[in-house]
Amino acid sequence: MRRVEKIRNLLEIETLDAIIVTNKITKQYIGAVTGSGNIVVITKNELLQFMDGRYQNEKCNLEDCDNIVLPNRDYFTPIIQFFDEKGFNNIGLEENGISISKYLMLSNHFRVKSVGDKIVELRSIKDVDEIEKIKLACSITDEILEKVLPKIRVGMSEKELVGLLYNESFKAGADCMSFEPIIASGWRGSLPHGRPTNKIIEPGELVTIDFGIVIDNYQSDMTRTVGMKNISQELREIYETVRKAQQAAVDLVAPGVEAYRVDSIARNIITNAGYGEYFTHGLGHGIGIGGDIPMMNSDNKNKLCSNMVLTCEPEIYIPNLGGVRIEDVVLVTQDGGEALTKSDKSLILVG
Repeated sequence: MRRVEKIRNLLEIETLDAIIVTNKITKQYIGAVTGSGNIVVITKNELLQFMDGRYQNEKCNLEDCDNIVLPNRDYFTPIIQFFDEKGFNNIGLEENGISISKYLMLSNHFRVKSVGDKIVELRSIKDVDEIEKIKLACSITDEILEKVLPKIRVGMSEKELVGLLYNESFKAGADCMSFEPIIASGWRGSLPHGRPTNKIIEPGELVTIDFGIVIDNYQSDMTRTVGMKNISQELREIYETVRKAQQAAVDLVAPGVEAYRVDSIARNIITNAGYGEYFTHGLGHGIGIGGDIPMMNSDNKNKLCSNMVLTCEPEIYIPNLGGVRIEDVVLVTQDGGEALTKSDKSLILVG
């Protein structure tokens, strides 16, 4: 209920009578039934789920919640009737979880205000339970990579390698993958989101492995770049530049530090080494159950806070040559940044 109360506090802050929760991620966050046929309404004194019969027996973790089971899938008409009976006028909505037609339907009856970004801000500060789940997901991710690395061989395809990742992930207890893994070898390493192909992994190439798993709704996300023996001096220098930049960023993470400064310290190291034009995206992003902040880029002047969880993932992508990315999940603590993914970041040679 603590998470519901965090959202309920927005009623007073934003001068609202009720908040309608429609976004699946927010429903996961508060422990509600997550199906599209369930709409959560939070008022000062009430917590309700308006749902159709498909969901009435589905387990949820909401306490002191009244379930309103509807005979059809017209959810908003009874919600509007409920608001009218209460004399409500000011309603908060998640703009990223409702259709335009439903928005217009509500705005014809009430003063409607967007609170989606406010809820995302609330979610950025993780509670103890959330942090423990993220730590567990990260620990298992380290174990998965440790089992996969000895099996990587010259001559296997990127798709064969991602198959190993999937196999070890589900054997380790993952509910699912955080996203479709990125496997990019050789010249394809210059593609930031290079999904695995039938390309054969060759001697002397770097291979970027970017993956994460979900445990009880919470995600991990880690990238390591490994070498297939006989790596050139140029690629070794690029790797070491990224490693130094990534570690400097992790070391700077702390409460009160602006996000852009963490991006800048990594970007300056890469730029001073002569590779600035090949660092083509932001340093990282928030992580949790999905759609998390902070965004770690050069435009974000917001300060980091204790119990935020984010990624640090600088990179160098050189077309026709390859790329290097190293990424950790980092917890903001009073003592600084704690990397929750702990796999070795030195250049590992495999195959």
